[in-house]
Amino acid sequence: MAAILSAYPAQALTSIVKETKKAASLPSPMIPLKQRGYETSFIYGGDLEFAGMGAYLRSMGFGQIKEMDDFPKEEHNSKWGAHDEFIFQKSIKTLQERPAQKPFFHVVLTLTSHEPFETPRPKKITGNDELSLFYNAHRYTDDCLKEYMHDLKKPVCGTTPS
Repeated sequence: MAAILSAYPAQALTSIVKETKKAASLPSPMIPLKQRGYETSFIYGGDLEFAGMGAYLRSMGFGQIKEMDDFPKEEHNSKWGAHDEFIFQKSIKTLQERPAQKPFFHVVLTLTSHEPFETPRPKKITGNDELSLFYNAHRYTDDCLKEYMHDLKKPVCGTTPS
């Protein structure tokens, strides 16, 4: 996350996000984006207090942050929170609610492709060994991402598709 949002090199054995004071000093693209009139948002279906993610994201200055508590309890259907299909649905709704025609920076963090590699849909890749479960979870996320991209093309996010 810090590598993408703050251009901080990924570390092999730890994450700077876990070190709250250091993470708060990392650069943030939110400040210049907000100065240019952008709406900013971050959506994750898990618990942002895990591994210091919430503190890091708040220090980044996102205008809106949605996490596991913003999802209905019936969508907390994985070990870590809400599966990807629900995260993407929440993303679409968040984009629909933003001011029309206003530029935006919107981050979606998925979690289904993390161990234990559970998916709410029937498996497309058979097997219960760790590698099969890993591939199946990523296939599920890919399918959800495909649906999400299709939904983004619909004129529901305040813009007309081109």
